[in-house]
Amino acid sequence: MSNIWQTGVALGIEVDDKMPQHEYYEYFGPDYTLHVAPSNMENKNSFQLLEEIRSKLLDNLSKLQHAPSVQFQERPPDTELLEVSFAYFL
Repeated sequence: MSNIWQTGVALGIEVDDKMPQHEYYEYFGPDYTLHVAPSNMENKNSFQLLEEIRSKLLDNLSKLQHAPSVQFQERPPDTELLEVSFAYFL
């Protein structure tokens, strides 16, 4: 749901705090709102744990094959080409 908020900020639109029904709606209970209220809960994530996660993530990303950068061009549907070629031979 952070994508909704980020898109709203980028467009200068105030996003409604009420969340619409979706596949993961239950994860946002009990108040089902977009913004999470700040709390005084202690952060129990150790620096070492976060560093291990970061290291594994970067290692996994380095193993992914990159996609070459290719300019996008629209291609006409094959059906249009077939109709033109059949009409030419009739």
